[in-house]
Amino acid sequence: MTQTLIGGGAMVLALNFAVSAILPEPAPIEVHSLVYLAGEIYQERTITTDQPAFPILWTATVENADTGESVIWCEGNGVNGYPPGYRVVLFRSLADWTGRDECTVESLPPGRYALRASWRWGESNSTSAKSEPFEVVR
Repeated sequence: MTQTLIGGGAMVLALNFAVSAILPEPAPIEVHSLVYLAGEIYQERTITTDQPAFPILWTATVENADTGESVIWCEGNGVNGYPPGYRVVLFRSLADWTGRDECTVESLPPGRYALRASWRWGESNSTSAKSEPFEVVR
């Protein structure tokens, strides 16, 4: 009976190891939504880590919604240590979101735009998000 229990336990451990080796780890960042509303940006995300923060390289831009071209003065990037957990993060302006002071709603010609962001960690792991289009009118 003891040998059966030990053998069964060893099989469970071996199966657990095999499954964890085959299945990918969950991404440390999951972006649920990216929304532009009345000049503010809401980023709904979950960070999964057992550390106090997870370092991730980010890029953010405003793009022309019709052509997909990035607005050059609205391209930003950096590295942040993202704390774990679910959050809805509020960015008070396009400048705040991109890290570029010159990126304002007033700097955008009339047209349709979307927010685009990507996050990268490790050698080849990344994710991205894009908002629904919004319109700038004068």
